[in-house]
Amino acid sequence: MKNVLTILLVVFTLVATAQDKKEMKRIVKDHGEFAQGKVFDKPSTVALLGTNLRFRVAARATASTSNKDAIQAKFQSFAVLDSLPESVFQEITNEYNAMVRKRFEDLGFTVTDQADVKKVKSYAKLSEKGTAEKQNVVKSWGVANIYCPNGQDYVTYNGIKGPLGPHAKVARELKAVLYSSLTTVDFCFIEMNADGNIGDNPYANQYIEGNAKVTPAISIHGYTYPLSGVKMLEDATYTFATNDKGKYHNTMYKGTILSDLSYSARTEKCSDCQPEFARKANLFAHGMGTVVITADPAMYKKAVLNALDKYLDGVFVLYSAK
Repeated sequence: MKNVLTILLVVFTLVATAQDKKEMKRIVKDHGEFAQGKVFDKPSTVALLGTNLRFRVAARATASTSNKDAIQAKFQSFAVLDSLPESVFQEITNEYNAMVRKRFEDLGFTVTDQADVKKVKSYAKLSEKGTAEKQNVVKSWGVANIYCPNGQDYVTYNGIKGPLGPHAKVARELKAVLYSSLTTVDFCFIEMNADGNIGDNPYANQYIEGNAKVTPAISIHGYTYPLSGVKMLEDATYTFATNDKGKYHNTMYKGTILSDLSYSARTEKCSDCQPEFARKANLFAHGMGTVVITADPAMYKKAVLNALDKYLDGVFVLYSAK
């Protein structure tokens, strides 16, 4: 009996290890991990340059008929997030910052914030090169607003540069890991389809048809713009970390994480209330109206924090392994 139990234990251990390796491989892939050396190899100090959140508040989606259809047409639909004061976005951002701090502290790190980063000489150059716009408006995609924790400056750095640049000098001066992140929070999914055709008689039975479905849902996204050549740091969910030895650990998230919680109090469609950015959208597309999503502020906050917590689970699995 003892031998049987031993064999079962060994088999269970092997299966669990295989599952763990498979799960780690998935997390590495989803988060686009790119590391040079050990950044989090021992407890030290982590300086939070920014744990910034990017909230999408207006969206556009399009659909075109197939090239094989006899009639060519393009449709567009819009969605707008309504009834949320700026204070809600700021509260979420502040709480997210506290969540990140606690995660690092649980790993044994001492955590400081941007106020301490500003004290070093190289911060001026980092701020000069890294200050970015806090609103993204893209006519083909929508509008997003960026919030920084506790009223901090929005300063980024391109972690792809690795050990080069002012961020590396800041880390050396601080004798710490310099950490920066941006996380994109979306508020809905827009599903569209389009069809155009003619019947046997080319002068009759012609039609074009488009359908749009807007589903309120909180999600964390990686790249979102349906464009090429956009600024990497404007459209991404990423974490950058550089230590005082020139080692770095970057993630560029590629997937989608859904919140477990709903947030919408009401949705309604209107045909004459396109958002401001929509006026610059494709004038030749058939408009299918705008869906206004009225959010419950308390529910929205809980739903976003739920999704952010799930996102951090993956990030800190990677950090724990380092």
